[in-house]
This record gives sequence, structure tokens and C-alpha cells, in this order.
Amino acid sequence: ALAGVGASQEVGAASFAALKDKTRQIDLMIEQLSAEEQKLEKEMQQLDSRTARINASLAQRDAEYMVKRAEMDASKSTLVDIRERLRIKVGNLTALNESLHEHQNALQEQRLFKQSMQMRWRTFTLGN
Repeated sequence: ALAGVGASQEVGAASFAALKDKTRQIDLMIEQLSAEEQKLEKEMQQLDSRTARINASLAQRDAEYMVKRAEMDASKSTLVDIRERLRIKVGNLTALNESLHEHQNALQEQRLFKQSMQMRWRTFTLGN
């Protein structure tokens, strides 16, 4: 019976040693997983920081674009106004030019009438 107890103790000691070895392996795996988790956490923080910088840069570029767009729209509006004013001035110049031609034609008619009257007067006075 004592031999059975000794053999049982040896089996118990061997299985206890195996259990301790397994526990050590699990502890090592937990340490490795913890280190891996910390490493991933640090990488996530770096990615979050980089994402925040990129988003800030994009927001700034969007704001700059909106300013440029507003400037461009204002310039376009100004050009439309200038074009309309030029169109009106060209219309005014055209009307003025037509009026000038009418005036020149009227003067020419007056000159011709005057010359005609002078010829008649000469003919009348020379004929007498």
C-alpha cells in the first residue's frame, strides 16, 4: 500500500510540475499580449493624432478654398457689372454717333440750300 502512495505522490508531483509549467506559459502569453496591446494602443494614438492633423489641414484648405471662391465670385460679379456698363456706353456712343451724322447731314443740307440761294441771288442781281 505504501508503494501505491509513493507512486501516487510521484504522479501528483509530475502533474503539479506540468501545471506550474502551463501556468508559466500562460503568464508569458499574457505578458506578450499586454505588451502587444500597449504597442497597438500607442499606434492607435499616433494614428488618431495624424488623423486630427490631416483633418485640421483639410479644414484649413476648405476655408481657404471658400475664401478664394468668394473672391472669384465677387470678381465675376464685378466683371459682369463692368461689361454691362461698357454695353451701355457703347449704346450711348452709337446713339451719339448717329446724332452726329444726322447733324452733319442737316448742316450739309443747309450749306447746299445756302449755296443754292446765293446762286439764285447772284442770278437775280446779275440779271437785273
